[in-house]
Amino acid sequence: MKGINKLLIIIVFSLFIQCKKNEPIQNIPSTGTKNFEILNSGNSGLVSDNVNCIQSIQNNLWIGTDQGVSVFDNNGWITYNTSNTPLPSNIINVIFSTDSSDIWIGTDQGLVKFDGVNWTVYNVSNSGLSTNKIRSLDEDSNDVLWIGSFTGGGLTSFDGSTWVSYTPSNSGLPNNSVAAVKVDNNDIVWVATAGGLTSFDGVSWSTMNQSNSGLPNNAVYSIEFDPQYNMWIASNGGLTQYDFQNWVTYNKQNSGLPINLIRPIMLTTQNQMWIGTFGGGLVLKTGNDWIVYDTENSNLPENSISDLAITINGELWVSTPSNGVMKLKP
Repeated sequence: MKGINKLLIIIVFSLFIQCKKNEPIQNIPSTGTKNFEILNSGNSGLVSDNVNCIQSIQNNLWIGTDQGVSVFDNNGWITYNTSNTPLPSNIINVIFSTDSSDIWIGTDQGLVKFDGVNWTVYNVSNSGLSTNKIRSLDEDSNDVLWIGSFTGGGLTSFDGSTWVSYTPSNSGLPNNSVAAVKVDNNDIVWVATAGGLTSFDGVSWSTMNQSNSGLPNNAVYSIEFDPQYNMWIASNGGLTQYDFQNWVTYNKQNSGLPINLIRPIMLTTQNQMWIGTFGGGLVLKTGNDWIVYDTENSNLPENSISDLAITINGELWVSTPSNGVMKLKP
């Protein structure tokens, strides 16, 4: 891809991020779901309607916005921002809870760890981070944190004391723009980049792209695994299923998807998936059936979805880039 096309991919690629590690998957009914409860800065304690990510942590909702973090515990709201915490920026791109219950927050000005009492800020000045703009986080079984960035920082690992930076110049990473990091049950690190999907097993790198695989587009945004270890890949070319032998891509032409620009995906059961799009609304895939919820047939306030989360009691939460969040009860 050349010139203006590459620039457009990078610009569009930078618009969406995804929070990770939600509570155990639950079944959401496929009927009666056209009306969502909408929460925004006008009718709730949400600090901003511009929501980048949403995460369910111990059944509380942690919501990352352009004005800080809003936490909702079903009884009230708490806001964390630069005015009342050491957060270095109010632009929150990713929120992630580790197995040790630390909460990591990726901002435009560094990475923050919050243990419930203390805040620790990491940036390019005091750590091995190569950029302050953090976009994605995950953790492996050895408690190593994996950190992705869109802005030339590539992929970084942090084991609590040592930082290691991976870029195209020193590794098999194909591109420095990382939208998502997903560590599977075998501790293989999967990296969604603007140059394809890459895996790293601690020694070797392998990249799948349009030229050497069934991936329909090199701009990859999110990765999920179902209970059968099928990989589901969201990209600018639609929704792709990969069983490590065969590739199947669902797009506007061959499925019920309204658009090929897929962003967050959330498995709720073995047979059910929620799909957030960039401009096409929210999609529920149940087996071979597709249901689209958009501004025309539901009360969704906009057709772009920034993130998805499911609480332990089965509530689906949907965040949007400019119209707050929505709740759907099971």
